[in-house]
Amino acid sequence: MRTRLDTVRDFEVCKSAAVRKVLLGFLLPDGEEEWEWIRQEARRLGTDGCTGGREVYEDACYLHDVCYRTHTLPVVVGTERLGEGIDEPRVCYVKLDREEADWAFAEVIRRMSPAGRWSPLAAARHLVVRLMGYWAWVGKGSGRMARRAMEAWIDVKREQEAP
Repeated sequence: MRTRLDTVRDFEVCKSAAVRKVLLGFLLPDGEEEWEWIRQEARRLGTDGCTGGREVYEDACYLHDVCYRTHTLPVVVGTERLGEGIDEPRVCYVKLDREEADWAFAEVIRRMSPAGRWSPLAAARHLVVRLMGYWAWVGKGSGRMARRAMEAWIDVKREQEAP
């Protein structure tokens, strides 16, 4: 039986953009525990959720912010037991390009929307991030906030790697 970790490995070696989008669809957060982890990660990075928009599908905005700040998609592939009754999500970070991050954002909105694949909000927000997201992707959008968020993420990664 294939696991999410197998899909992560396939995604990392795949060169076809179309196949990567299919695999990316399998890697998006699925359960409430995964979404809660994404929300916590977004808070650690200092994101504001839906910048300049209403708070509809805020989880999709948090995921998109995390992808933009880290240039990765965090994928929960299991849990690790830290102690008596304490489970911590085991997370892999899959490197993304900007187009894939934007596609994942729209796909999450489509999945949450009652209109599904035909969601006009998903199409509109996807268009906005494609047209206006470049400076946020390169870390110059939102000025100091983007730099502070990236520095915070680097600090978190260093803490996790420290013995």
